[in-house]
Amino acid sequence: MKKYKHLIFDLDNTIWDFDTNSTESLKEVYNNRNLGKKFDSLEQFSEIYHKHNKELWIRYQNNEINKFTLGLNRFYMTLSEVGVNDSQFSNKLNAEYLATTTLQTKLIKDALKVVISLSKKYPLHIITNGFFEVQFLKVRNSKLEPYFTHIITSEECNSLKPDIKIFEYTLDRIGAKPDECIIIGDNFDTDIIGAKNANIDQVFFNRKGITNLSHKPTYEIKLLIELLEIF
Repeated sequence: MKKYKHLIFDLDNTIWDFDTNSTESLKEVYNNRNLGKKFDSLEQFSEIYHKHNKELWIRYQNNEINKFTLGLNRFYMTLSEVGVNDSQFSNKLNAEYLATTTLQTKLIKDALKVVISLSKKYPLHIITNGFFEVQFLKVRNSKLEPYFTHIITSEECNSLKPDIKIFEYTLDRIGAKPDECIIIGDNFDTDIIGAKNANIDQVFFNRKGITNLSHKPTYEIKLLIELLEIF
């Protein structure tokens, strides 16, 4: 293995358990705002929300909408499916969801152990598609902040993974060359393909056992603890 000088992690679903934390946040919003009076169940609310949120994030990544439009419409479109058309209420739901999300601290199995161990040998950094104030608080509240030198968000550099610009921006921020770094992430299209296009080595955290990959990543793991065997 060649000697790397920097390890760069994705955040959501690589270190921070986005799926579990998002589910818990939606549940709190649903209960706090008595949305059971408008939806048949929490499951119905969550399913509709995730459908619209996914579609809107794709549009956001394609620069078709801005941050505010994404945040407002994911709840507005969700509510509209049950006959509620209230932009003010939708905005309140989004603000509450984001605030609640930043307080969630569930990490991927062994994440803290791995991060602490690797931080003793390498400078660690985070590169994430997300909004700075949200991602930073997620890191801080999950007790991860002391172990990372830089937290790079798509919002601050105005580009999202897999755009090569965010990787180039990250290299510039940390003062490193592509061959001195390696990216660790769970999303093959954004993390792995993006890093490859930027000539950065990759560790694909293949949590879901995806097969028939379009190219072979530098390393592939199924459990985060396996990083300690590589580095």
